Amino acid sequence: MNQSPLASAPVAERSIELIENEQSAFVRGLLFSVPPLLLLLGALLFGGARRLNPIGLMVAEGLGVLALVPAVLRFRDLVFSRLAISAIVVLALATALVLLQLVPLPPELWKGLPARQALATAVGLIGLPNHWRPVTLAPDETQGSVLFLLAPAGMFLGCLQCHARERQWLVLAAICVALLSLVVGAVQMAGGAGGHAQFYSNATSGVPNGFFANRNHQAAFMIAAVGLSAALVGRYELPLSLERRPYVTVALMLVFAVSAAATLSLAGLLLLGPVLVVATVILQGRLSSLNPRVRLAIPVVTAIGVAAVFIVLQFGAHIDRFVDNGMGALGRAQVMTNVVAAGRTFQPVGSGLGTFDMVYRSVEPLDQIGPEYLNHVHNDYVELWLEGGWPAVTLIAAALLWWGFGAYAAWFGPSRADAAMARSGSLITAALLIQSAFDYPLRTPALAVVFAFACALMLPSPLIRAPD
Repeated sequence: MNQSPLASAPVAERSIELIENEQSAFVRGLLFSVPPLLLLLGALLFGGARRLNPIGLMVAEGLGVLALVPAVLRFRDLVFSRLAISAIVVLALATALVLLQLVPLPPELWKGLPARQALATAVGLIGLPNHWRPVTLAPDETQGSVLFLLAPAGMFLGCLQCHARERQWLVLAAICVALLSLVVGAVQMAGGAGGHAQFYSNATSGVPNGFFANRNHQAAFMIAAVGLSAALVGRYELPLSLERRPYVTVALMLVFAVSAAATLSLAGLLLLGPVLVVATVILQGRLSSLNPRVRLAIPVVTAIGVAAVFIVLQFGAHIDRFVDNGMGALGRAQVMTNVVAAGRTFQPVGSGLGTFDMVYRSVEPLDQIGPEYLNHVHNDYVELWLEGGWPAVTLIAAALLWWGFGAYAAWFGPSRADAAMARSGSLITAALLIQSAFDYPLRTPALAVVFAFACALMLPSPLIRAPD
């Protein structure tokens, strides 16, 4: 018996409504994913250094605002998980800490802060009036730190509101830039001492720095690309069949691993082996339906990569670079002793974000002064303690605690369609957090944005709040 056209009309109307809702969701997703995509590309291409890079900073910070504004405006329409809310609170407290360091204090109160009495005496000797002054010793540098937070904050909040379909395109975009940075690094190596294709004047010639001014940061980006490659095995809508993805993923991991080793960065070499192992675990968890030969090839490739790392580590030059740091008899251990001694005099409030350079120059022993100058301490945790005091240490502890809960949820929490991306995010953030104990990767806009991106990948996408 034929169905009446009138009876089929409601079904047709529901189908049209469903199509319109899907199209509307696609448009909304595109609208809110474009700003973080532009920010990711802009930061990676132009944010490879912080010093002597005003245009790159301007690009990253401007795109950070572009991503931050629509993300904040959309807050009331979304329901976030507890982990996401906790991360937003930590981010807000970090921003508040930097802003509080800029609040002017009465002269008597300011003089009572640790290590300020000598400065107050110097101000009086040159005849300057006792104005209200902020906690930070360098307000312009601390203001720059506030602006620096715009890019990672915009990336985190923008990506957090994207769904798996939009996040997968962000992952692909980052991998494409990593491949381009790899090619640029190869050209830089081929150019030798001539300094060809180097993006920054202070970059070492003949070294694969890629889009960065520092080989260590290029190595960190390549290691992050290994983790991002492992995220491709998820069942997402990609222009690549599920059958071919494992082969492409393994090839990308191997290429990025070799590129990281080619930088001869000691921190990168030490991290590369563990990162390859964990990335392989992520792959094995998603490849149960593969041909057994392919599954066997994955750990073999990882073993080759790890073996290559240990072979390269046999060269004693790496240990020499770590101990000596290219500064004659002055090694990083001696620098750390000087920094800790200086940091104690500024506790508990710190000297102000961005003041390490001026503080270290004021306490550097005369017999250790040379043509090289130290812009960072090569341990971000100690540097943040010096600049931010014990409040900064408390925030670091809170951030690490959040990371622990987030990583546990990514690996052992409820099943998620984007589990591979979440676990890759935990791997990338762990690598950058560990490297921060030997270097300062998160002080470059590019890697700060990558870190924020990986933090967002660890968290589930928010739900859309039902209309009242």
